[in-house]
Amino acid sequence: MATELTPFVDQSNAIAGGDNVAGDKHTTTQHNYFPQPVEPDVISKLAVRLADEMATNEQFKERLESLQFFFEKVSHDGVDGLEAKLIAASRQAETARAIRMKETFVMIMTKYSYFYSAQMILAHLLAIAEDEFKSHIEPTLGFLSKAEIDNLIRDKIIDPIVGKAGSCPLQITRAVANGLVYWLAEQCYIRWHK
Repeated sequence: MATELTPFVDQSNAIAGGDNVAGDKHTTTQHNYFPQPVEPDVISKLAVRLADEMATNEQFKERLESLQFFFEKVSHDGVDGLEAKLIAASRQAETARAIRMKETFVMIMTKYSYFYSAQMILAHLLAIAEDEFKSHIEPTLGFLSKAEIDNLIRDKIIDPIVGKAGSCPLQITRAVANGLVYWLAEQCYIRWHK
């Protein structure tokens, strides 16, 4: 039996979405694809570290600069403090609730202020809240209704913060996350009025 020779095939100018093969391609390699483990985010890592610090009562006596930043009030428009900001935005009806929630957040900050990792978590959460507010809520002031702004705050700040830190030892609930927003208003980092 005579074998037929395959004529020479020039593939030097061939373009393919995979391998250029003249003839049959045989592969024996089996590929197993396993999902890569998800790297824990900064808050999750800090939460684990905080649990260790709490278990060993490893205390930190100073306030971190990244947290201290938010303790320095920065009034830009002369409307200072939470109550004044609520009044300026015609939100005075929520003053009592806002003050209660802000105080809840302050209690959490005070209770965990002696732990380095807690301060880091709080600094991250405050920075996230301020950035999201400046990026997504502040540009809509004067254009959206109170309910629409509240929905944006919930979707862009409250829910993500609870999602990131709700299971950490700081016990960040929706009430605490709302209190964080109100505390930022008290410190003049966010506002609801145009």
